[in-house]
Amino acid sequence: MGASLRISGDLVSQEPLDIHGTINGSVTARQHGVMVAASGTVTDAIDARRVVVAGRVTGCLHASVSKHTADGPHRLQRQYPSPPLSRSSKPPRLMLPALAT
Repeated sequence: MGASLRISGDLVSQEPLDIHGTINGSVTARQHGVMVAASGTVTDAIDARRVVVAGRVTGCLHASVSKHTADGPHRLQRQYPSPPLSRSSKPPRLMLPALAT
């Protein structure tokens, strides 16, 4: 999804997503990964197999396998109870405990 693309509403995908634009709504890709690039924004929950955040997310992160924020100018504005969030430059093989920021 390109940086100039803006979507208002919930997005459901049956394939992996790389988000460089803005989604004003939730993102669901339960069997695939979702990556929010440094230029990307999601204003609601993300529910996916894997979640990687380098941009901005203001909702819940739900990942059945792993989730992490990439090193860089990422901004998580809310985090709700769910599997641990780790910070790494590479996707973790196992879920790791959250690092203090």
